[in-house]
Amino acid sequence: MTLRTFFLCLAAGLIPLCGPATVFGQGNAQADFDLCKNATRGRNADPSILACTRLLNIEIRESAHRRAVMLSFRALGWKAKGDVKRATADLTEAIGLDAGFAPAYEARADIQRESDQCDRARPDYDQAIKLAPDRAGARFGRALCHAEEKKIKEAIADLDEAIKIDPDNGKGVAALAWSMKARLNVTGGNIEAALAAFEAAVKLDPKRADLYLERALVLAGQGNEERALADYDRTIELGDKRYASAAWSGKAALHARKERFDAAIAAYDQAINADPTHAAAYVSRAALRTRKGDRTGALADLDAAIARNPAVPTLYKARGDFHRAQRNYVKALADYDQAIALQPDFIIAYGDRALLRYYMGDFEKSVDDFRHVNEQQPNGYSVLFHYLAATRSGKAVAAEEFSKSISALKPADWPYPIIEVFLGKKNAETLQKEATKPAERCEAHFYLGAFQLTRDLKDQAVKELRAAVANCPEDFVEFRAADEDLKRLN
Repeated sequence: MTLRTFFLCLAAGLIPLCGPATVFGQGNAQADFDLCKNATRGRNADPSILACTRLLNIEIRESAHRRAVMLSFRALGWKAKGDVKRATADLTEAIGLDAGFAPAYEARADIQRESDQCDRARPDYDQAIKLAPDRAGARFGRALCHAEEKKIKEAIADLDEAIKIDPDNGKGVAALAWSMKARLNVTGGNIEAALAAFEAAVKLDPKRADLYLERALVLAGQGNEERALADYDRTIELGDKRYASAAWSGKAALHARKERFDAAIAAYDQAINADPTHAAAYVSRAALRTRKGDRTGALADLDAAIARNPAVPTLYKARGDFHRAQRNYVKALADYDQAIALQPDFIIAYGDRALLRYYMGDFEKSVDDFRHVNEQQPNGYSVLFHYLAATRSGKAVAAEEFSKSISALKPADWPYPIIEVFLGKKNAETLQKEATKPAERCEAHFYLGAFQLTRDLKDQAVKELRAAVANCPEDFVEFRAADEDLKRLN
């Protein structure tokens, strides 16, 4: 094979199909070349890197272009080993030797993109495409950067070009481009276009399990249970262990939605068998077991999830929620503390701990947590509880903090009418008339009762709190707060 033929093969990405290369002569050089060009194949890239290095030593006084090729191959070897610094250095040297060598720009752009540096990757993709407009991989890589930067129109344009260049997926790009188009359309709410794109991707690469899994999730969201289950089953049949657990979990969620709880639990069993570290499967199975009254099994699932994923803060929050629902407040507090220790900006956990402390009557510490929530993500309920906890703890600043927090709320939204009662702008009778929904009436009873407690109007408070317990669903925070207040009043 001539040197010109070799580089034409390289540019087309068809080196393995071009037959034996003799560019670098016979014997050891030929063997080194074969090793060098396969730098990304196999688990051990070291032999390929050494082969590329030996060829580079031979090529010191030869063509700059040939050195650029060898440097690019070696860079792929360094990248396979995870040494992106050396890979980038080799590619930069290759570009310095041959500024017209498009593969080096594309490879360096890929490294930068994978390092979350699209601002640096994009110019390299631009140059690779300018030098070689038919490089489907460069188009796809640039599309990923456009998508990361929310430039959806530009991303889709590049994906369409990649598909035109590689319509039959001969370079392995078209299927990736179609699947990326599907994801972008899902994000944009164009579900029909997304499903069409998934179909095109599946036709080109029918053994990619992740395509069936992603399409199943879309179909499940559309309520198309039959087709979603078929895609989950196909994902599992393909035997790719990376996706089996997620597919079983998807099936379980569909069963749970239809209240087929036994089938759902059985599917979660399979999900956990496929991946014993799948935390979400344990948590979801725990929720179903709780609904079936199997609290022992539910707690065992939550314990197992934490044992296998001890650094995940959401798992401690989930177990804290479970303990709180069982009125095991001491254990719940320990779990919320751990969740916050692992993730100090975990606002939801702060809110849960604030409520728990309110239930426990630890109003002073409850104030601290509610204050933190309202400084970051205030909502009507956190503002109301903050005021109640602060007032009952004797905080003189309660009214001032209350006024500051409500500035972020919308007067037209519930529970703002309750806030107006606290502000003295509305009376209890008017509030009860405005609370037209069962949930609103439940909440109005509790907050009126708790407000009366802050004014030492015990008889009126007890009346409203009892009404809250009678009217609120047991899983409402207002039910539990009213019940605990009544116990304290006794």
